[in-house]
Amino acid sequence: METSLRLPYCYTALPSSTHIRVLEIEHDIDENKPLKGRLRTVDLHDDTRIPYAALSYTWGRPEFSEKLLLDDTIKLITSNLASALHRFRSVGHIRWIWADAICINQEDDKEKSLQIPLMGKIYHDASYVMVWLGNQSRSIESMKTVRTAAARILENPDDPQTFSQAILPHITYVTQLPWFSRRWVIQEVTLNPSVSFHCGSVELSWQRLYKVVHMAKLMLQPTPSLDSAISLWRLWLEWSISRIETAPNVVQSFTEIEGAPTSMTALLRAFDNFDCSDPRDLIYSILGLQRDRLIIDVNYTYSTEEVFINFAEAYSNHNNETRDLLFCVLAERTTRHNGNNDSGLPSWIPDWRISPVGGFPLELRPVAGQFIRKSPNNSHHILTMNHFQNPSASEKDEAPLTIAYIVAHDENENFLDFAERVVRVITDWCNAERSIYGFNLNWIERKFLPAVGEWLTSEEYWNISYAKTEQFH
Repeated sequence: METSLRLPYCYTALPSSTHIRVLEIEHDIDENKPLKGRLRTVDLHDDTRIPYAALSYTWGRPEFSEKLLLDDTIKLITSNLASALHRFRSVGHIRWIWADAICINQEDDKEKSLQIPLMGKIYHDASYVMVWLGNQSRSIESMKTVRTAAARILENPDDPQTFSQAILPHITYVTQLPWFSRRWVIQEVTLNPSVSFHCGSVELSWQRLYKVVHMAKLMLQPTPSLDSAISLWRLWLEWSISRIETAPNVVQSFTEIEGAPTSMTALLRAFDNFDCSDPRDLIYSILGLQRDRLIIDVNYTYSTEEVFINFAEAYSNHNNETRDLLFCVLAERTTRHNGNNDSGLPSWIPDWRISPVGGFPLELRPVAGQFIRKSPNNSHHILTMNHFQNPSASEKDEAPLTIAYIVAHDENENFLDFAERVVRVITDWCNAERSIYGFNLNWIERKFLPAVGEWLTSEEYWNISYAKTEQFH
């Protein structure tokens, strides 16, 4: 049948929330022949399921100009995905492939909401992960140079002469390819111990590629692209190294293994320069990598603002014995703003679409006790904080200053103004010349938001609590 006469492919519903589709690609070494295959459903909970390879790639421009023949129908795909399938269908041992644009019905938000949370398991359970970097001629030449450098380092690991300055532009170019800044690849590359990078016909293992990245890092000034590759490597070690039979040898052969981000806020900051076309995926794409054990609803019927709000509420209220998660959210909010409050978000919630600028203006240690909840009619948010603990001005015991705030919206002061004011007052307080056992409560009341509520003091002179109801938007 002529391809022009074929009907578009029509997805059928998956049998259950644990089922996925995999593509059976038809083997062919002729680059000019059309791509052919068929989709098959498998249950991820079935230990006897067919072995499959998971593909990690960039979508590129949303131009679906290439054809994949699925039985008697046509599925339109992007040129980058088509080039990857052309490459891997010529490899005899590759038969079953999972690729998101084909195996998930991207037009069905309900299906996406069920399949996206499974992606961590999909990549984790794959026989191996194939990273496709494209087939541009310059990329291929740089990848060949990097592969040669990796082989020399492996042969003579202790000889500094094996790594030439001429290699640096090539490894920099490779790590600046679009794949290294795509949000979803973070999860795709870190959850499987068997990862290989492919550029045209050039193939290189993750371990060998990192050898060159690490050497370049030692010789160059820090660059975002090299830092991104190293962050991915550290996270890969955190999640997958224990599944490699030669794990102890692998760990000993690499020195850059410390400091993998494992909390949600650490992941969000570490991979801030990794982008995605849907801002909701700024959160959804890394949920499977956090060790906070946070559970939030992945739902593509929510707006971006609703996703950010739901995440901030869930994260701030999440129980964590070692970290004050509300403090992490508030600290991020002070660094992610554009000077106005037109994002549609409550002012205490970070806008993860905005890159952070600077850090929290004063290093404050939070004390326990805070929660966030919505009002019954969802018209505003209630935030209660028991916040800052700061050293005393003398050499005596620390003096906790606890500020309990109940905040809603529809008032003048937003969180940034509040944070700046709290920092200013506490700084003045710490710099004041006084004994912790004899400071003037009236002085603090005068300095700290005059005439706005009732001061509550305990019998201990150094424990001061301030309570106020404040409108907050």
